[in-house]
Amino acid sequence: MLFSEHFRIKKSENDVWFDPILFTDTKLFIDPFLIFDNEGQSKFSGSHAEVVQFFDFVFKLIAQSQGNASSPHWKQAITLLELGEVYELCIG
Repeated sequence: MLFSEHFRIKKSENDVWFDPILFTDTKLFIDPFLIFDNEGQSKFSGSHAEVVQFFDFVFKLIAQSQGNASSPHWKQAITLLELGEVYELCIG
């Protein structure tokens, strides 16, 4: 089902806007680094430090595992790195 069909939007031949198929991933993506552009002036204040801290923590877990995939540190790192897509976005 197309976006225009779901929201009952009539398109003419002159319309050239994006009309994605809902519930199908598109080739679009959100650039996560854009949240850092105006970080001090937005609700994302401090987000860069949080992202760095998160990956630093995961890196340390992997280091503690010493490459042992059976280690609880390794398993925790893998679990933390399973970052799923926000379903509602459907952008891959």
